[in-house]
Amino acid sequence: MERLPQAVADAIREASTPLGRILIEAGLHRRVHDVALVNIEPGPHLKQILTGNPSAQMPSIYGRVATIDVNGHPVISLLEVVAVPSNELAKSPPVG
Repeated sequence: MERLPQAVADAIREASTPLGRILIEAGLHRRVHDVALVNIEPGPHLKQILTGNPSAQMPSIYGRVATIDVNGHPVISLLEVVAVPSNELAKSPPVG
């Protein structure tokens, strides 16, 4: 993140605005590449983050990894995770 303007790096660290919006609003030329989709079996730590319960039953979750170049230089290694909201998990069929 040292290649980003300080205000942009600070906004990313705040984690209150989507990353893409921060980069767009800063007018930075960006390119996303090396995108790969991933299937994740959540362990206790991720279950705690997503549900508040480290032993919760959860289905697999999915995401993507990518590299984001800004002004021609790799700046961000990204992992995005998509999960079912915890209040919807009770409505899901049993796992396994």
